[in-house]
Amino acid sequence: MNKFLVEELKFIRCVHDACVYLLYDDATKTELQAVIALYVDDLQIGGNSLEIVNLIKSKAKEKFGTITDFGTLTNYLGIEIIDIGSEQDGAILISQDQMLDSMGKELLEERPDAKKLNTKANAKKRVPMAFKRSFDPDKEEPDVELVPILDVVGKLNYIANKSRPDIKFHCSTLGSKAAAAPPSYVQAAKEVELYLQETRDMKLRLGGSDRTVRLFGYADASHRKTSKGATNIAGYCLFLGKDSGAVSSQSTKIKVTCSSSTEAEIRALWECTKEVIWARGLLQEMGLTQVDPTIIFQDNQSTIRLCTKEGSETLSKHVMPLLACIREAINRKVIALE
Repeated sequence: MNKFLVEELKFIRCVHDACVYLLYDDATKTELQAVIALYVDDLQIGGNSLEIVNLIKSKAKEKFGTITDFGTLTNYLGIEIIDIGSEQDGAILISQDQMLDSMGKELLEERPDAKKLNTKANAKKRVPMAFKRSFDPDKEEPDVELVPILDVVGKLNYIANKSRPDIKFHCSTLGSKAAAAPPSYVQAAKEVELYLQETRDMKLRLGGSDRTVRLFGYADASHRKTSKGATNIAGYCLFLGKDSGAVSSQSTKIKVTCSSSTEAEIRALWECTKEVIWARGLLQEMGLTQVDPTIIFQDNQSTIRLCTKEGSETLSKHVMPLLACIREAINRKVIALE
């Protein structure tokens, strides 16, 4: 497939994402005419005209014989794409209602009372899971039956990665004991499922009235004590416009023990910076070069001060390699902190 796209159709394979192929105008070499996203033998084709899309499909049919044309993209790998362009300037909505339907049926089979459970309080507050219990990943719960919840957490993770980034933190927490979960984690997983059912109207919106592609992001971290030290969670999310949803997000446990909240914030900021560097490279390949530095919003003043000044301090010497990388990104005008 790669040989066909590159050698015969003259697509250029992206350096920053090997599954994305770009076709530029032969005359100008700068005008992007078509984009193909490849997954195994499935192609998603986008072009600036229907003629170009049809030409690509006809060439593929000549090369491979029979192909299946599903028409306008509305469903892909369990992800529903809803075009609301006529209503809101080219925006689309991303959802996974079919998967939620399947999970809802399984939930009712396991818990017939699920339909009667009232989770509207959580839904109104937009809280995926009620953390009334203290979820300590290091805390042992003796004399309880441990059951695997890998299947449930796997489905929740897929939904979180594709259309519902608001549950990423909770999926990360549940994943720490997915192989052998105590009752509190099993109950928490059900709460997340119920939350998703109650908030099905929440869909990931991409695009909108702001037609300018301007990358920006948020980085944050939590620093909390556990029974065996401290657990630190790093998170970030990136956006392409002021009225568009997150296009990239992450919530994960920091693998090293942080000595302070500032250190945790620095590590989260570096994870976000790495994603920004990659995203800027991909956008540049697609002709959407980010001229200005990408703003990363950060709420820890100590972190901002350490990242925007030269030199070192006694309490931050052990994270100097990270600070040096972030400072370099700032000096090269790749990122800016606010």
